[in-house]
Amino acid sequence: MNERIKELALQAWQRTNEQVSSQKSHMPDTVISQDDISDIFEEKFAQLIIEECVGVIEDMADPEEDSERYVWAIQNASAKLREHFGVER
Repeated sequence: MNERIKELALQAWQRTNEQVSSQKSHMPDTVISQDDISDIFEEKFAQLIIEECVGVIEDMADPEEDSERYVWAIQNASAKLREHFGVER
């Protein structure tokens, strides 16, 4: 696995732990199963990967050097990718 993927997985676990801790502090009697934790991690990890992909796409355009149409296409592709996977900014 490449280093960036490992970093994203670590970030996903950190965000998962934060969410689980927050849920437990707001609802102390709530039981969060290992399946729930796995689901939270998978969602966080997928969101991070999509955001990374969007970032790569957006870095391809330089509004000062590229044509307006090219920049629009890059921005549109990024928005469509987020929309397709249901990832909000």
